[in-house]
Amino acid sequence: MERIVLQTTASEIESIFSVKITSESLIKSTFNAAPGHLLPSIFQKSGNTTIESCIWNPSIPTVDLNELIPQKNTLRKMLTLPCIIPISGFYMWKKNIHELLPFYVRIHSQNILGIPGFISSAGTLRLKFTVFTRNANVLLKPLDSMMPCILNIDQITSWLQSDAYYIASEGFRANDYIPDMTIYRVPYLVNDLTNNNPDLIQPIPKIKEFE
Repeated sequence: MERIVLQTTASEIESIFSVKITSESLIKSTFNAAPGHLLPSIFQKSGNTTIESCIWNPSIPTVDLNELIPQKNTLRKMLTLPCIIPISGFYMWKKNIHELLPFYVRIHSQNILGIPGFISSAGTLRLKFTVFTRNANVLLKPLDSMMPCILNIDQITSWLQSDAYYIASEGFRANDYIPDMTIYRVPYLVNDLTNNNPDLIQPIPKIKEFE
């Protein structure tokens, strides 16, 4: 997962993540965010839950949680400052004989998802974050071998305040959201990072049988 969508409101983010938003610019809609872009990240700061614009670390955009679980010390070190990235959905690409076909994935029962991650660069002017991925579930596996980890609503507070290592070491059940998961083809416009508008998540019909 290296492209995401965020389309929400301040009140929605405040309600789901129990955080106070002081500027609407923090949650500006984006329909084609990629590593290197600024995105809202929620984490603990001076004992309080806060939200700041952070850089999606272009050097380490994602890490495979499955590989990290046996490496307990490494995982603990990464989770010194856990964070949550709110998203509306994410893109995946299916490779066929000739090209990569873009798809949009979302959970139709939730407008906003919490993707677990960690602050991976804290000694710079602007914080950077990395997100956790895991093996894709059976629904997404035809598109990609990996998918983002997704926090359940009841894990959000624990992830930020105390139990990130425990939650991560238990893994995330990839099949939990299958009944509510929607996947559909979207325009090739998403392949160009200069495009960033709602047209990118509009479904398009399947044109060829192999799609």
